[in-house]
Amino acid sequence: MLLSRIVVGVVLAISCLSSLASAEDPDTDSGISPNLFATDRQALVMSGPKQPTLLPLVRLERDPIAASGELVIPEPGADLTGWSDLTNAAVDRIEAWASATAPVPPQVATWFAAHPQARRSFWLSLSPDYDHPAKALDVLNHLIETRERTVSAMPNLAIAMALVYDQPDAVLTSRYIVVWGVQASQFPDPPTIDTVWDWLTNPAVTNKLNTPLTSLPISALVHMVDLDVSAEDYVFVLKRHTGYRNTLDELYASVLYDQGKAQGDPPWLGSKPYTLRTIAASGGVCTEQAYYASRIAKILGTPALIVRGRSRASIGRGHAWLAFLSRNANNTNCMAYGGRYNNGRYYTGEVFDPQTRTRTIDRELELVWASGLRNPEASLQAAALVRLAELERPTHPARAASLAREAVILDDRCGQGWLAVARSIADGSIPLADANRMLERMLTALEDYPDVTAKSISIAVSAIPQDQGGRRQRLWDAAYAIYKDRPDLRLSLRQRHAADLIAAGQFDQAVAVINKVLGEHGSEGALILPVAEWLVDTAVQRKKTNPSMNLRPVRSALETADAAFPKTYRNKPSDAYLAFRAIIDRLK
Repeated sequence: MLLSRIVVGVVLAISCLSSLASAEDPDTDSGISPNLFATDRQALVMSGPKQPTLLPLVRLERDPIAASGELVIPEPGADLTGWSDLTNAAVDRIEAWASATAPVPPQVATWFAAHPQARRSFWLSLSPDYDHPAKALDVLNHLIETRERTVSAMPNLAIAMALVYDQPDAVLTSRYIVVWGVQASQFPDPPTIDTVWDWLTNPAVTNKLNTPLTSLPISALVHMVDLDVSAEDYVFVLKRHTGYRNTLDELYASVLYDQGKAQGDPPWLGSKPYTLRTIAASGGVCTEQAYYASRIAKILGTPALIVRGRSRASIGRGHAWLAFLSRNANNTNCMAYGGRYNNGRYYTGEVFDPQTRTRTIDRELELVWASGLRNPEASLQAAALVRLAELERPTHPARAASLAREAVILDDRCGQGWLAVARSIADGSIPLADANRMLERMLTALEDYPDVTAKSISIAVSAIPQDQGGRRQRLWDAAYAIYKDRPDLRLSLRQRHAADLIAAGQFDQAVAVINKVLGEHGSEGALILPVAEWLVDTAVQRKKTNPSMNLRPVRSALETADAAFPKTYRNKPSDAYLAFRAIIDRLK
């Protein structure tokens, strides 16, 4: 198979790694998918459409999962009991940290004692940096007091409710994050927590689900409980769509497209209430299509969300599409999409997480869902081991490597785990022979998740000293061959490769690398702008210190992409193309 041959190429390149770690910082220097599993995301709140407020970035001095003394790591090859004991102790520490400021309500403590797995899931799913433990416990306590029977039957759903509704603006931000051209006053008041719970546990819905809510991970359920529709819309959906007479992607397309709104004219919806019923009657643009389909999905017990991205032909206009839980050809639960049109080259999109109120890329969430859908407990435990690994890394890198390795053994779809493994390869904590095997395993296990593998390889390159440029280049070339279906990753990899060459004093070779990738992917339009701008910035800075430098080869590299660059968008000059020409003109 092609993948097998490419994997061998990467592994052969990795086999040249020095046993000495590079001085590079592998994360800040990786340059690939910078928002993928990032730890510095700012929370966002919105009081209406187009009214975002970024909250200050607040970080705890130390993750409460940390051990108070020396962390004892099970020996390599230890059975799962040792690792389970490690995470059980971590759960106890997180609970103790939260209880120091807000004791667990007695009724919740009793419920936790009767449902130990739910207790583990709650504390391991809670984000110390973004969630409010006391308020989350209050929500859980309320649900247990008023609806204990259904809460005990669907503990993950209750935990998801607690982790979203601990922040009252999360649901409203989830509503407003994409929509535009309407006023906040057009939206109905969001339903209460009790109403949402009763809707989602209604036997008229749950009895018809292909996938029972009890089998869904919390990471997926948080994208179902953020319901903001009216009681009228709830009845409308149950009467019109129960039984999935239309698939969700068809529901997206069923909303008549308002070309006038897309061109800046008053929307057909006008000042009417922003409800599912009126959207069905009045139509709208892609944001209405995605909102309509995602809210119907949530009401019918299917996790769903809106994704937004930028077209290759425009930097000023975006597109919104639908992501939802579905089944693939192998009858396996997975994330699917509706309205993600191929002509826009939407390789990644931005999504909103109602638990943390932060934004990330859909490809990260897709992998998180895949991990949790296969084995929710293993997914949570692996993520906990990664948290412990990153705490140990600065002072005990060997322990960090053991924890990272165990995380991906436990769950080979743990994206954070593979990134942690790559860091341990980069700092020399994972031996060469093991590094080869682990990267080969990663490339096979995550064949459908290239964003994580590309970033991991980019981090691992840091293990090769800068003075061994030939070895680094072989790895870049092998990695480049893997991502033939993801030009965005290829562009990022080549930019990093070119930066390597420039650092080694090989500017002409760097220009040749960029020239080749731009020539191959000029049709990607807006996607090549960051690479083009980086090359011009670098060249202009170099010319300041070397006035005799000839910029013609740099300009030639950019002109190579011009022929294929999309020059119009909706029958008008493309703003992306105008920006591209402006970048080139800086070299005159």
